[in-house]
Amino acid sequence: MRIIELPACKMVTSGPLGEDPTAFERFHAWFAAYDQTRADQFYVRDFMWCSPDGNFEWGYAVTDIPEDTGGFGVIDFPGGLYAVAVSVDADGKDHNRVYSGIQKWVRKSGCFATAFTYGIFCGMTRRRMALPGAWLLRRCRKIPAAGRS
Repeated sequence: MRIIELPACKMVTSGPLGEDPTAFERFHAWFAAYDQTRADQFYVRDFMWCSPDGNFEWGYAVTDIPEDTGGFGVIDFPGGLYAVAVSVDADGKDHNRVYSGIQKWVRKSGCFATAFTYGIFCGMTRRRMALPGAWLLRRCRKIPAAGRS
């Protein structure tokens, strides 16, 4: 488990996937084509999250808003700190283990609490073999500098 910070950015978003049965495939087709135009391929830019109401939403971070968003909306993603761990994709038992582990770590940290702006947040890997699970965090108190007591 590690803590990462995602910067604020614009994201093209699928909208709630449960509301449109074609949205997943349409968004996948749009982002896969758009992603091929990137000059760099150093890191993934597509993320999926589950809102507190249980709807999944897929987003793709963009530097500039594309002329063609495939009919999908654009949001201002606020960024933030995330507690991140890896689970095996399509393995519900492993997902539950990872999410429980993150929750337990956050509770015991003494430094962080969950902030459910975007609920459970998942960065997708290019091969879809692993699914990093993450919880958005907020600092509860100042974290001591390394080496200080």
